[in-house]
Amino acid sequence: MSKEMKRFELTLIDNEQVGVDYFIFNFEMPKNLIFKEGQYGAFKHVDKEIEGRKVRAFTFASTNNEDVLKIATVINDSPSDFKAKMLDLKKGDTMTVDGPLGGFTLDEDKNAIFFAAGIGITAARGMVKYLEEFDNGKENILIHAEHREFYCFKEDFKDFNNVLVKYENTGANMKDTAANMARKYKNDSVYYVSGNPGFVTAVTTIIQGQGVDPKQIKFEKFTGY
Repeated sequence: MSKEMKRFELTLIDNEQVGVDYFIFNFEMPKNLIFKEGQYGAFKHVDKEIEGRKVRAFTFASTNNEDVLKIATVINDSPSDFKAKMLDLKKGDTMTVDGPLGGFTLDEDKNAIFFAAGIGITAARGMVKYLEEFDNGKENILIHAEHREFYCFKEDFKDFNNVLVKYENTGANMKDTAANMARKYKNDSVYYVSGNPGFVTAVTTIIQGQGVDPKQIKFEKFTGY
């Protein structure tokens, strides 16, 4: 591990299911875990034999000043052994996490436009919550796309004043919204795109097609879902 990356023990508080296959896991926030919103960690089970991949990367979906460390993932009817054992965790059980990792983090000096698809909302939640709590005086917008309308963390975004939150349930609507946002804000915004690789490629292509400098676009691709 690097000097910046450390190992922390996490204690489970509970988990919750959203829709059919989204699961949010809430852990007690380790006292000495310092990270930037949008970063992630490498998670491991403790004292469990795991078939297949023994380490999984999950985004820290919390702000650094919350008391709960949230992660979320997709767990379908035929989960990996790693995810199956996550569902078996009970209150008080532990995992470990190495981190923080990643550069999908906030630039507070410009407007922030977030495009998140499905479980990609985990990479945006912490930054969006931070912007709501610490108003930076910029225009901040979150667009969350989920064709089944299972929106993780929707309750967390209720009654926001400093971030405009929108929901889309079709690819066509999201493409139109991406084009409209890029035409309006051009290079006066940083665009944060998170979701499956196809979504990230489509949205970034649309944004760049409106003349936005690629340097103004940050993205996080979620694979393995």
